[in-house]
Amino acid sequence: MNTDILMRLVLIGGLAAALSVTAGAQNSVYYFPHVVDGGYLFGSEFLFNNVQATPTTITLKFYDETGAPWTVDLRSFDGSSGFNSTFTFTLQPYSSRYFFTGCVDPLKVGWAKAVASQPINTSASFSFYDFGPDPAEVIWSAGVLPSPVATQFAFAANVAPVEDVIDSTKVDMGFAIVNPSITDIEDADATITAALIPTAGGAPVSTKTITVPVGGHYSRFLSELFNDVAWGTRFHGIVRLSSNVNISVLALKHIWNDHSDVYSTVAVQPESTFRYNTFYDLEYNNSLAEAQPIFPPVEIIGTLNSAVDGPDLDFFSLYLSAGETLYVTFLANALGSPLDTGMLLYDPTDFVALMTDTTGLLDPRFIYTATLSGTHRIECASADATYGRQSFYRMFVEVR
Repeated sequence: MNTDILMRLVLIGGLAAALSVTAGAQNSVYYFPHVVDGGYLFGSEFLFNNVQATPTTITLKFYDETGAPWTVDLRSFDGSSGFNSTFTFTLQPYSSRYFFTGCVDPLKVGWAKAVASQPINTSASFSFYDFGPDPAEVIWSAGVLPSPVATQFAFAANVAPVEDVIDSTKVDMGFAIVNPSITDIEDADATITAALIPTAGGAPVSTKTITVPVGGHYSRFLSELFNDVAWGTRFHGIVRLSSNVNISVLALKHIWNDHSDVYSTVAVQPESTFRYNTFYDLEYNNSLAEAQPIFPPVEIIGTLNSAVDGPDLDFFSLYLSAGETLYVTFLANALGSPLDTGMLLYDPTDFVALMTDTTGLLDPRFIYTATLSGTHRIECASADATYGRQSFYRMFVEVR
């Protein structure tokens, strides 16, 4: 069977309704929108890693494209395999479990959901095999990560009858959308605007409207959806999706010629991630003189631990004009970090303009209106010897 047709099956059927579990029934939920198995051609793999110091119970459930339980031939050399739609197992601290589907049933697509008693590290993939040769061959394998949910997404567009590197190769991109809403009222149907932005930016060269009902899914290749576009020899751009309700999106790049036919996963990001800068705490920033410059709005991801595993100070600098208001929210304990954090704010004269009080609140936050224009510095320090490699934090800084 033509692999393009097979992948259409994956795209069309692989994203079914990712319905949420009843509130309170889980700690962490992970959705795998693409699962494909069978025909002696396709298989899916799942890897679960317990990165906690306590046992973690995981329930892995499979659903067909209609959302009904899907009995899967799930195999593992680590245990917990069999023919079922639901698999429950416990991972001991820092242990792993690897599963793969049998590939021998009739070709079928669906999706899977993993419910874990505490956060885990997990990933999945689906692969295309050729069992004809001896030994059998893996033709390609594409990663399938748990998919986020949002109302706006963006991903790269690449449609080309002539690929950039090899002239004899063609490129297209396929994408799939699921509406995971759990209500059946009409207002929860997703009405999605898909806009194709050209290489140089500016106005879209094509805009389409996509409707995905509650629990439904939709999939197309870009060349099919935007069938009014003159692609030329090569087209590179951006696809932007905007929905009235939360949706989940996955995209794949298809590249092929007379000798190869390969799919790979394309990064699809919620546009909310583009609304603020992301900055990382890097050494050496342990003094006022070595403060790292930041540019709000920004999320700072850091750890309070020195290079010799001792107490650490993190300093960050930013410019404030007199009358501007600085908003700082520090999150550590709320995210599971052991940090008890104190913070100081220095004005342009290096005077301590503000000191946080964490009494009853391990994660400080403050609001400060500048009285002087100039460079201000934020100092973060651990209290009560709560520094360490595990003492991570996130700090959100905004100026208005």
